[in-house]
Amino acid sequence: MLSTKYAYAIIDFSVILQKNLFGVSKDKKPGEYTAAELMRTCIYTMNKIPRDYGISADKYVLFLDKWDGDKGYVTTQILEGAYKDDRGDIEGEKGKGDPLKGYMTRDKYEAMKADPDTSQEDLELAYEKLYKNEVRFDAKWGFVRNMNSFGIPSISVPGWEYDNLAYLASMLLYSENEKPSVLVTNDSDIDYCLTPKMDKLKIPKYGQQAEIVTYDKVYNNIPDNLKGRLSLYAYGAYQNALGNSHNGMRTSKKDGVNYDTAIDHILSGDYSDVENRELFDKQLSTYDVAKYPRFEEAKRLILEYLPICGRLGSLQDWHKFLDKYGITNISDSFFMTFMSRFDQKMYCER
Repeated sequence: MLSTKYAYAIIDFSVILQKNLFGVSKDKKPGEYTAAELMRTCIYTMNKIPRDYGISADKYVLFLDKWDGDKGYVTTQILEGAYKDDRGDIEGEKGKGDPLKGYMTRDKYEAMKADPDTSQEDLELAYEKLYKNEVRFDAKWGFVRNMNSFGIPSISVPGWEYDNLAYLASMLLYSENEKPSVLVTNDSDIDYCLTPKMDKLKIPKYGQQAEIVTYDKVYNNIPDNLKGRLSLYAYGAYQNALGNSHNGMRTSKKDGVNYDTAIDHILSGDYSDVENRELFDKQLSTYDVAKYPRFEEAKRLILEYLPICGRLGSLQDWHKFLDKYGITNISDSFFMTFMSRFDQKMYCER
């Protein structure tokens, strides 16, 4: 077991939610699992962080991905939709062509239901996806809106994703005299957001051990000829902008060219390894969060709201929360032990 004390544990709630949704829904049909079950398992996971992984922190906080109305994420806007559009949980071009390949909504399901050409098999599959999405949605917002009162507040900015907020927090919380913090996720891109004062807890898969990823460990993997010429974050940005991405970014380098070789040449002003310069520049620009809309709002949330947000509610309030959502099998002793781990001075929200 690891044993490390941090100021903040900054948790990627989308990862926690998806990991537990897979568990509660595995081999089950719609109606055989509920949002209450998903919320309970997410609460259990929060307790695993100190109990099983040995990661203690004065304060937990969720950083949330937040879609900005019809505009989507800022990165989606900059790249005009050519981002994460290869996934089933994001609305994209594939989803527009085939409803089963995109995010299933109630309206899409009803349209399929009313279409006489829709097969029964497709309709059942659509309903399974719809039910799962609705359970995820209800559990997410039930958790976020209530756990703020029980030691786990949340921060979000319209259009911003966890990665964006995590990088900004790494920069703003960097201080030689302060306790380090930790980003809790299994997203490999977060490795490039680390600093000497911001580690990453890699959430383990079943049967694996938790792992602390440090700035030094990631930085040492950068080729020697690139060290000192760009930051760790910039190195990750260049890799992704060239197409070495799991987020659906397009390949902008020429076929057969090594990514690090291309970066070496670009840093020397030579773009001969880049097939599509316009695409490269556009994808690279998505990493400049200082130019994002609501940048000042994001800064204020981290510098001013993060140190005080959240409350440590009473056992009576906890009972009301559990009863409201029908959450069972969480004992009073679990609650008291969990809440005792936090620093009361860091929960001052009225």
